[in-house]
Amino acid sequence: FMVWPMVRFIFTVDRVRKFILSRKLTGAIFIRPEDLPVTGNGLGAGNLRDYFHDDRAHKFGDPLGIY
Repeated sequence: FMVWPMVRFIFTVDRVRKFILSRKLTGAIFIRPEDLPVTGNGLGAGNLRDYFHDDRAHKFGDPLGIY
């Protein structure tokens, strides 16, 4: 699942992590929440306009102050 504003990360339960590892599936990196890399934006995603078309970003972002 995803937690706004931390859209750079996909969170999962340990049962899913164990399934992926047991099947030797590739493409996933598992990091404990306390070890997540902090950037200039902290753990946040930045602004909605970085992820949505301008009209949609305004619609949802303006009322929340995150456009």
